[in-house]
Amino acid sequence: MADKHRNFAELRSKESDSAYGIISRFRASNIAVIAPHGGKIEIWTSEIATKIAGEDYKLYCFEGKMHSNNFRDLHITSTHFDEPQALKIVSSSETVIAVHSFALT
Repeated sequence: MADKHRNFAELRSKESDSAYGIISRFRASNIAVIAPHGGKIEIWTSEIATKIAGEDYKLYCFEGKMHSNNFRDLHITSTHFDEPQALKIVSSSETVIAVHSFALT
């Protein structure tokens, strides 16, 4: 299935702010753990990323919060995922661990 939105700017212009949430936590570390498809987009990825990051590593989670259709309406392919806080965390890190799962459509 093709993504509904080409990038974050397009998603933000078409989806309600209540449809998603962002967790962004900076630490004095060169390692970041990200879940760009967290919450209800790819189930459990935010929780796994949070556990891996602990209190030592940077953390970023983009979380789907809608009642349904989170994968269909909020998924942006990782190579096109350009939410500003995510880019800031990734660009300030030497190592980035991305947590992914899958969704049944």
